[in-house]
Amino acid sequence: MEFVVRYRRSGQELLGIESFSSRATALEALHRYEREFRGNDDVEIVLLRAASKEDLMRTHGRFFTDPNLAIA
Repeated sequence: MEFVVRYRRSGQELLGIESFSSRATALEALHRYEREFRGNDDVEIVLLRAASKEDLMRTHGRFFTDPNLAIA
């Protein structure tokens, strides 16, 4: 499973996360957000791969402050 994460560094705030079963669709979303936030060094956009939401939260915990976060 692929995940695109949007994160505001200054506030340590998760702006959004989406899950995708297709890498191609995930890359499209990544590029769309990179264009949207171009020039904003405070927003980090990343594409991550994990077997599950739980694995993602365990390996990249700094992105997640709310353990009940719903992944779209």
